[in-house]
Amino acid sequence: MLGRGVSYGLDFTEACTKLAVYDIVDFLKMNVFLPAEPSEVGACGIRNQSNEMFIKKYRQKVNSGFLTCALRGRLLIEWAKISREAFERSAFMRKKFAFLERRLSIAFAQPLEG
Repeated sequence: MLGRGVSYGLDFTEACTKLAVYDIVDFLKMNVFLPAEPSEVGACGIRNQSNEMFIKKYRQKVNSGFLTCALRGRLLIEWAKISREAFERSAFMRKKFAFLERRLSIAFAQPLEG
């Protein structure tokens, strides 16, 4: 849910005990499909504004270095899961591959935070 300058995440799937960062990463990873200039993207691969909006209202302490590592890892997993066959067969997968590749290139060109 998005509000004026803030976002709220409601996630009722996979209701089990796990690290809270899992849900944060799962929510923020979708940001790679939004247009962004390289200067707007942080070391985590996500638009700085989106990351800041989420953390602004999140009620738990989040280690920024760990979150950056987790986001990079998740984006790498999503990118690597696209098989050659899927890439060749699907325009959507080619587009997804390109979005992920661009954001990962921007992210890994920056030092880790925290």
